Amino acid sequence: MEAHISALQKHFQKYFLMQDPKKYDWILDPFSASPPADLSTSEEEQFIDVTSDSTMRLQFHSKTLAISKLEPRFDKICSMKQTHISH
Repeated sequence: MEAHISALQKHFQKYFLMQDPKKYDWILDPFSASPPADLSTSEEEQFIDVTSDSTMRLQFHSKTLAISKLEPRFDKICSMKQTHISH
C-alpha cells in the first residue's frame, strides 16, 4: 500500500509541477491582475472583454471563493492505514 501511494505521489508531481502561484493570479482575480504575457491575441482580447464588463466585475466581487492549497501527508496516511484481518 505504501509503495502504491509513493508511486501515485511521483505521478502527481510529474503532472502537477510546482510552479510559481503568482503566475495564476489572473485566474483567481482577473479584475486586479495583469494578463499573462503568453496569451494569444484572441485570448488577450477575451481577457480585455471580460475585465472591461462592469456587470461581470460587480458579480465577481459579490461572490465568495474558498480555495486552499491541499498538501496530503502521504507518510501519515500510510502509517495510519493498517491491514484488516478480514481482508
